[in-house]
Amino acid sequence: MTADELILQGKTARLENRLLEAAEYYREAANLQHDQPLRYAHTIRHAGDILRLARRFDAAEPCLVEALAIYRSHPERDTLDLANAIRGYACLADDLQRRELSAELWAEARELYRLCGIDAGVQEAKQRLGLLG
Repeated sequence: MTADELILQGKTARLENRLLEAAEYYREAANLQHDQPLRYAHTIRHAGDILRLARRFDAAEPCLVEALAIYRSHPERDTLDLANAIRGYACLADDLQRRELSAELWAEARELYRLCGIDAGVQEAKQRLGLLG
């Protein structure tokens, strides 16, 4: 299967709440995209998000950290993609009760969402920061 076909299978599995299966489809797709760093980052971030939803935090973290590192270092990255990668890692930091890291990530995400004009992202970040005190 192609990466796009695997992603489609992953989307279907996610919609059917087969989260571990969905994450595996995304990881397989990502393995076919190593020569396209931004596509790879996007796909591996989705795998991380799904693993986080499945509460497989140990497996989610490397995916989210890797995606974020790629977005931070790539000169052609999209600001919204970076914001979404930061959001994913911030959600994981919340789940793991890493309050300091979470606050840093949510503050950065809020600013990037503001720059992109994504009010829902700004509001979510404000709310999460408010919960952190």
